[in-house]
Amino acid sequence: MITKGGGWTVIQKRVDGSTDFNRTWNEYKEGFGSVNSSYWLGNDVIHLLTKHKPSLYVSITLTNGTTLYQQYEEFSITDETDNYRLYLNGPTTGTLEKIHLIDCKHLLAVGFSVSSVYTIYPWYNRSVDVFCDMKRKDGGWTVKHRRIDGSTDFLRNWNEYKEGFGSVNSSYWIGNDVIHQLTKISSSLYVSITLTNGTTLYQQYEEFSVTDEKDNYRLYLAGPTEGTLGDSMLDVGDPYLNLSGMSFTTYDRDNDEHNDNCAIVYDGGWWFNYCHTAFLNGPWCDPGWYKPLWPTVIDGSEIKETVMMIKTR
Repeated sequence: MITKGGGWTVIQKRVDGSTDFNRTWNEYKEGFGSVNSSYWLGNDVIHLLTKHKPSLYVSITLTNGTTLYQQYEEFSITDETDNYRLYLNGPTTGTLEKIHLIDCKHLLAVGFSVSSVYTIYPWYNRSVDVFCDMKRKDGGWTVKHRRIDGSTDFLRNWNEYKEGFGSVNSSYWIGNDVIHQLTKISSSLYVSITLTNGTTLYQQYEEFSVTDEKDNYRLYLAGPTEGTLGDSMLDVGDPYLNLSGMSFTTYDRDNDEHNDNCAIVYDGGWWFNYCHTAFLNGPWCDPGWYKPLWPTVIDGSEIKETVMMIKTR
């Protein structure tokens, strides 16, 4: 009854190693441990106590005796039928850093269900603003590429593709360093194209990752794949056109398999082979944007919007 005016109900306490927190679903549901030492109150109880969205206070005492805390204005969890989903909102104050969520899937898990721009932390100490799609295919998708108009030129150099460019409110590339960091954890890829007639087509790949700069951000893509666009990336029937295993190429860094630099020929950076049957970074709304996703989409004049999104599996 002392901390922050008192009256706090302790839902979790750990003061020693006497209580194992590696427990089953039912044990977390019912609660376990001893209230005199270490315990978990129980998810059913926490749900009942947080129906009216009380505040949450978290404290950690370090071995040197320092106690750090963070307080959140609103905290609640849903019932068992919704898997005790967590909702947390600010404002927040304290001496612990704010919770750093690494991608949009983690944001969705703690209750951010609106598709919008959010800040994520692919590295603990480095933030990135991204657009999160919280609706399509169960939500939680981190948008790494989006084009909705011609305001952002995708004919960029190596460092610009490395760092990212554009505006997350319209058209952008999140950056190859970020894509590499996010896909260190096994991830899926979702590609969508909206045509000028309003039709939206998509293709989803089960596995997607990009290596680091030392390996030229090499793309790895694997199935199964399903969707309405058709596969123009993984297995197109020609080993010189498949994209998996290809390094990234820009106009100032030629890593493709062609004698010419495909990024110069087709006006944009990409994982070119010899050169492509899928290429989403060409000149906007231009018939010269050749084979964005062949044979479904023949040239860029058909396109209203393109999106590439990733989500950990």
